[in-house]
Amino acid sequence: MGVVGAALRGFGKALGKVKPKKVGDTIKSVKPNVPKTDIQRATRVLKVEGHKIKAKIAKIESNIFHGTQKIVKALDKMKTPKKTKHYYPPKDF
Repeated sequence: MGVVGAALRGFGKALGKVKPKKVGDTIKSVKPNVPKTDIQRATRVLKVEGHKIKAKIAKIESNIFHGTQKIVKALDKMKTPKKTKHYYPPKDF
């Protein structure tokens, strides 16, 4: 074994002695959310479909809002003419 191999072995042993610090409690286990009966499966499907419907309604409401905002901006542009700035020279010019 050469010098490099011995150095690597030494570093490996030194690094193995250092333990990492724990940041927080680790999760030991998570209970699976698997429905066992037909009623539980149906309620799960119902909840998921309810969330999908809520998301679709929110998207439609957002589209309606943005569409009305575009119309309001277009109407505002039509109603208000552009103001031109006038240059008034001083009296002693």
